[in-house]
Amino acid sequence: MGTYETLQRLGYVTVEKFQPPLLGAEPVLRLKPTQKFNDEIGIAAGDRIHSCYGTFAFKNVKKIVKNTNSAEVEAAVDQQPTAAWTKNPELVQLLGFKAPASEGTRTYFMALEGNNWVVKAVRP
Repeated sequence: MGTYETLQRLGYVTVEKFQPPLLGAEPVLRLKPTQKFNDEIGIAAGDRIHSCYGTFAFKNVKKIVKNTNSAEVEAAVDQQPTAAWTKNPELVQLLGFKAPASEGTRTYFMALEGNNWVVKAVRP
C-alpha cells in the first residue's frame, strides 16, 4: 500500500476504494493513472522493453538495422537521464528505475522525428 500512497502523494495516480458487486466481497482499491503519469512516465507495454528517458551517446556500436523512419542499434551507451520524474529520488527508487548501463550491449529502438533520430525504447 505504501507504493500507491507515495504515487498518489506525488500526483501520479488517484486511489479510490471500489466496492465489487459481489455480495460480501471486500472493498478493493482502484488505481487510475493521472495525466502527469501519462506525460512523464507513460511506459509502453511490451515484454522486456523499457522506455528511455534521457540523452544518449552511443559507443561500441555493433550493428545498425535502418528502415525508412526507424532503426535498431545494438550498442553500449552513455546516458544522461533528463525526464522530470528521474529528478525525484523517491520516485526513481519506487519504480526501480536504472538508466541503461554504459557497459553492456543492448538494442535501442529509434525513430526519426523531424531531422533527428530519437531513442524510443531499449531491450536488454
